[in-house]
Amino acid sequence: MHFVKGGAFNGKRKWVKQKYGEDIDWRSMYTANPEIASWEQCFSHSSIVVLEGVEQYIKKAFVNNHPSFPRQTWCAFLDTWRKWESEDERTVIWIGTDVTKGIVPIDPLERTWRDYTGWAYQELVRYCNTVSVIWYGLEQRLKNEEENQDDHLYKNR
Repeated sequence: MHFVKGGAFNGKRKWVKQKYGEDIDWRSMYTANPEIASWEQCFSHSSIVVLEGVEQYIKKAFVNNHPSFPRQTWCAFLDTWRKWESEDERTVIWIGTDVTKGIVPIDPLERTWRDYTGWAYQELVRYCNTVSVIWYGLEQRLKNEEENQDDHLYKNR
């Protein structure tokens, strides 16, 4: 699995399309009427599935329904997609906008959303083989299981 994150309008979608091509099952939470169920259906005719808008999924699925972050539910969800990916030569790409930096919101629900998103991203980083940050269309690779992590972290300092 590959987690791609970055600021709003920083070129994440364009970068993913350039890297992985156009033959993608693209499931976005940024549409007018996003379907949470479309993210929970772990099947596709494509070998690549993109789940775009992780932070919006967190808001719709968890913020109003759970008094504390449902880490086990989120991890079970990630496990299901990891299993689907491992059954064949498949790739799941998660795209999330960073909403965890900057001014802490005054509104309690907005703060909860920010916290839940941060915790969900931490789990995504743990689950994914590859983690990239996209800033202005440029990739900074934070995690790649094929590389020596110590060497890679040193290069990015």
